[in-house]
Amino acid sequence: MKKEKLTVLFCQIGTAITYLSLKWFPLPLPLSVAFTKFIIFTYKDSYINQSATFHSDRTNLNIKREKYDFSFFNISIGHKLSLSLQNLIINPFNYMAFTNNIMIVRHRLLTELVKLWKNGELTTDKIDRLPLELSPRRSKHAGRCCVHKERAVWKYKSLPLLGLDMDDETDELTPLSEYAARAIERANNGKPKDNIMCVIDEACSACVQINYEITDLCRGCTARSCQYNCPKGAVHVHADTGKAWIDHDTCISCGICHKSCPYHAIVYIPVPCEESCPVKAISKDEHGIEHIDENKCIYCGKCMNACPFGAIFEISQTFDVLQRIRKGEQVVAIVAPSILGQFSTTIEQVYGAFRQIGFTDIIEVAQGAMSTVEHEAHELIEKLEEGQKFMTTSCCPSYIELVNKYIPDMKKYVSGTGSPMYYAARIAKEKYPDAKIVFVGPCVAKRKEAQRDEAVDFVMTFEEISSIFDAFEINLEIVQPYAMEFSSVREAHGFAQAGGVMGAVKAFLKMEADKINAIQVSDLNKKNIGTLRAYAKSGKAPGQFIEVMACEGGCITGPSTHSGSNNGKRQLVQELAKQKKTY
Repeated sequence: MKKEKLTVLFCQIGTAITYLSLKWFPLPLPLSVAFTKFIIFTYKDSYINQSATFHSDRTNLNIKREKYDFSFFNISIGHKLSLSLQNLIINPFNYMAFTNNIMIVRHRLLTELVKLWKNGELTTDKIDRLPLELSPRRSKHAGRCCVHKERAVWKYKSLPLLGLDMDDETDELTPLSEYAARAIERANNGKPKDNIMCVIDEACSACVQINYEITDLCRGCTARSCQYNCPKGAVHVHADTGKAWIDHDTCISCGICHKSCPYHAIVYIPVPCEESCPVKAISKDEHGIEHIDENKCIYCGKCMNACPFGAIFEISQTFDVLQRIRKGEQVVAIVAPSILGQFSTTIEQVYGAFRQIGFTDIIEVAQGAMSTVEHEAHELIEKLEEGQKFMTTSCCPSYIELVNKYIPDMKKYVSGTGSPMYYAARIAKEKYPDAKIVFVGPCVAKRKEAQRDEAVDFVMTFEEISSIFDAFEINLEIVQPYAMEFSSVREAHGFAQAGGVMGAVKAFLKMEADKINAIQVSDLNKKNIGTLRAYAKSGKAPGQFIEVMACEGGCITGPSTHSGSNNGKRQLVQELAKQKKTY
């Protein structure tokens, strides 16, 4: 009780400082908000609510200095106060899970769509009014030309959340309600789209077309190496100042001028999604819009959260699953181990929330991970005894895509053992032969793996599940808990973090593990991909057992988590420590 009172007191102080900086002082606002967040993080265990609710019709993070009627935690604020600050004051814990505003926007939009579905209004004109409600008249939107552009972006961002993509648009005048009707029709009688990701071209409009720019650091030198080395003659010199400039219509972004400038006056301006992709699967088309080549993509999901305008989406299967539940079909969720780091409540209450949505049962993928550990451990010993120099893990689907598309020489070194999802799906099918099996996790690439696995019908993410919780107004603190019939070992739950698979196999092997040197490759960036390619080509590696994860830190930092990566990792460690059963 004493700690709770301290929490309220400090939150009031933090909010007061934030308010004063808004109303009277030209102080840097981030410092004020940071103080409030610091207090909240410090005392969050005694006063936290992870479910996200929205009290504003604005989603951008700009703060406007307006007149406010202020009294501690009793604040009357008009719609001009931005979403982030208003919710920080009204319910400061709602956005602790989100890393950036893009995630907030995605979460809010899907929440609103699911609310409409829940109320039987998804295919009515209410969905057509949603963009107007999200971006009301005379609201401002940073990075957009006008409110009408922002409304168009809301409309098109709804398509992948409905399970559609930009290719489904044939007429710009088609209302959102008609797309929703198509999505429900497909959910009832068809199957999810084959492509995994898409780019919303209306949102993809603000990145640079040319990657190099000459800054004011240019001294107008007489050498003019930038101009004379340019293969296209795109660098010119001002007659008056002698300073160089780049003709963007001619420039091909080769970077020669950048390398040749002795003053480093030419800067490289990255395109975030292209920069984040480790296999160059995303590039601009003839209209300057980014396009994902799924023949090259490994579905690591890095581009999705790298895009500052939130233009990249995975094609959701949320309404496919919800429609099956509404029709009364058996729907079983198999939930990835990283669920332990997603919601700040007991795991039994999280599973209780799944049941409240309408899932028939929940089976932990950690149970399947125990089968993976057993089979992979025996396979490793056999391969080493046969003389093979090393073996890699096989549970990361993004890594499997990488091997199949870019490092074919590695195939013989990859374990033939099924992933935890593979075994968990079969456990679910054995118990519920007629049920639809839904994998729930933080991973984009699992959607691709599920297409190859006849036992998995749909894939959902923690981000999507969180939106459904909010749309159903499920309070995780008071929901009826649901306990698992089967208790998995701690090491199986540990698959969620980097080193978890390696540690589980070694724990299973016990004494035999002492003679095995194990290493991990966490984060499939360009450098690590080059390292793996070298291992495959030479047939040699510094370890006999190599765990490979696409995400730095493991699945807990996946692209579709609900919690922020740092919070998730911290909470996962705490939850793993509570697990008593072990090898």
